[in-house]
Amino acid sequence: MTLETLQAVTAVGDQMELRNGGTCGKDGQGVPVDTGGPHLRIAELVVGGQQ
Repeated sequence: MTLETLQAVTAVGDQMELRNGGTCGKDGQGVPVDTGGPHLRIAELVVGGQQ
């Protein structure tokens, strides 16, 4: 339900913090990855199931 959740985003914060930088990939095809991001306000979100 990722696309439905992204469509429900109504605001994105202006502060962004990244942590735990690393690399993801295989056979020498690494891509930089990280955790974190800005705060989001989502109009409606179901957690732990479906409607």
